[in-house]
Amino acid sequence: MLADASGYGIGAVLVQVQDGKERPLAYASRSLTAAEKNYSTTEKECLAVVWAISKFRPYLFGRPFTVVTDHHSLCWLANLKDPSGRLARWALRLQEYDINIVYKSGRKHSDADSLSRKPLFESVVENCDEIPSLAAITDYRKEQLKDKHLKSIIRTLEKGDGYQSYQMRNNVLYKRNYDPMGQQWLLVIPKQLRHDVLKSLHDAPTSGHLGFAKTYDRIRRKYCWPGLYGSVRRYVSHCRECQRRKSPPQLPSGQLHPIKPPDIPFNKIGVDLLGRFPLTRNGNRWIIVCTDYLTRFTVIKALPTAEATEIAKFLVEEIILKHGAPREMISDRGRSFLSNLVKDINQLCQTSHLLTTAYHPQTNGLTERFNKTLADMLSMYVDVEQRNWDTILPFVTFAYNSAKQDTTGFSPFFLVHGRDIATPLDVILPHDTENHADNYVQQLITRAEEARQLAKLHILDAQAVDKRRYDERHRPVNYNVGDLVWVFTPVRKVGLSEKLLRRYFGPYRITRRLSDVTYEVQSIEVTSRRQSKKDIVHVLRLKPYCDPQR
Repeated sequence: MLADASGYGIGAVLVQVQDGKERPLAYASRSLTAAEKNYSTTEKECLAVVWAISKFRPYLFGRPFTVVTDHHSLCWLANLKDPSGRLARWALRLQEYDINIVYKSGRKHSDADSLSRKPLFESVVENCDEIPSLAAITDYRKEQLKDKHLKSIIRTLEKGDGYQSYQMRNNVLYKRNYDPMGQQWLLVIPKQLRHDVLKSLHDAPTSGHLGFAKTYDRIRRKYCWPGLYGSVRRYVSHCRECQRRKSPPQLPSGQLHPIKPPDIPFNKIGVDLLGRFPLTRNGNRWIIVCTDYLTRFTVIKALPTAEATEIAKFLVEEIILKHGAPREMISDRGRSFLSNLVKDINQLCQTSHLLTTAYHPQTNGLTERFNKTLADMLSMYVDVEQRNWDTILPFVTFAYNSAKQDTTGFSPFFLVHGRDIATPLDVILPHDTENHADNYVQQLITRAEEARQLAKLHILDAQAVDKRRYDERHRPVNYNVGDLVWVFTPVRKVGLSEKLLRRYFGPYRITRRLSDVTYEVQSIEVTSRRQSKKDIVHVLRLKPYCDPQR
C-alpha cells in the first residue's frame, strides 16, 4: 500500500506484485478537514497511512503487507515505545496489523503523491482521530486495574471477601444484572475507556447517533459503570453532530408577542415583495404589497423590477400621498427595503422602520398571510402562460378590500371610508338610499370612527386567543449576554438532499438581548469572514450550545 499526504489532501494506492510488477487494485483519496490542515507534516503523513489502512481493511487485515511512504519519520511509527497524544492512538490502532513500513522518495512515489494533491472533495470525510481504538486492547484486566475504584473491588474479591453484586469471571470484573432483559453479568468499564465505549455505541454508523434513551438502553444491557445514566445523558446532549442536526426534544422556544393595532388607519403598515413571476406583456415580474394593521386594507401594485427606486416610488405615490405618512413600517431585510433611498424617505416622513428577523417571516405575519390569499385569488384567473396576472391584480385587490374580515368584523374598505363599496352589481340593480346630504358626511365620520374602535377591540380579542393557544405549545426561554448558542439556518446545496444537511450552525455568542424573543448574536469563529457581523435572530432559531470537550 502506497500512501502520501499534501497540504490539503491525502491519497493511497493498493497494489499487488505479480511477476515482479506492481498491479494497482484500488485508488483512494480525500481532502483534509480544516482541523487536519493544521497538523504537522509528520501527523499528516501518519493520518494518510492510518486512513488508508482503514479504507483498505478488508484487503489488509489478517495478512502481512508493506506500507510505502515518502516520509522518513513514519518508519519508526509502528515501533514507537513511548507515544503520546494523537500519534499514540494511531500507533495503537496499527498494532492490530502486520505492517512493514518502508521509505520511498516522492519522485518514485508519484501515484499516491498525485492523489494527495488532487483529492476527492466530494468524499465522505472520516476523522481517524475520532474512531475508538477498543479493538486494540489485549489485556482487559490490566485496563480495569488502572481504575482505582475497580482495582479496590478486584483486590477485595481476590482476598475472598464478599461482594454480592460483583464477580471475577475469566480474571475480568463483572457486575450482576438484575434486569431480566439484559445479560446476567455486565462487563464493568474502567474510567479511561468509558469515553471510547460511549463513542462506539453512539457515534459509530452501527449506533446511528440515536437519542439518550436508545443509547442508554444499548449500553446498560451489556456494560456498566458508576454513574452510567448521567454519563450517557451528558455525552448525548453534548454530541456536536447531534446538536448540529437535531431539534430540541421539547416544546419550541419563545412565546407570542402580538403587534398591537394602531388607532388610525395607515399609522402602521407592513410591506413585502412577491416574485419573481412570469414576465407579463406589460413587462412586470414583481408584486409589492402594503397592508394596514388596523383596517386590513391592502394596496397592491405590479412592478417591473425589485429595485429600490420602484419601492420608493410605490411608497410615495400609493401610500404617503394617498393615505398619509405611516408612523411605523414593517418589512423583511430585503436589499431594496434596506436601501439608502427608502431610508431617506422614512427619515423625511419620521417613519420608524421595523425589520423582521431572518428566517422568521411570522414577524410580519399579517402581510405574509395576505400573500397566500393573493396567490390563491390570482391562480383562479391567470391564463395558461401566466402572463396576465398584473391585469388581474386590481380586481382581486377590490375583491379582498370589499370582503368582510373575520377578525375585525368589517370590510377593509368600510373601515377606511366609513361606507360599503359599490360593486358592479350594485350599480345595475336598484337600491333605496336613505342618506341625506345635510348629515351624510357626519354619518360617515361617526360610523367609520365607531367601526374602527370596534375593529381594534376585535383584533385585540383575537390576538389574546391566538396568544393563549400559541403559548400553550411553546415555552418561555431566556438567554443571557455571553451565552453560547446554535443558530438554525436553512441551507440548500445543488446536488445534495436538503433533508440530509445539517441545520444548526455555530457556536454563536449572545451579544445583546433586544426583547423577550429577539437576540443579537455573533460568531465566535475568529477566522470567519462574518466574525465582525452581528445578526438579529428570533429565539425560535436558537438552542443552547453544549461544549463536547466538557
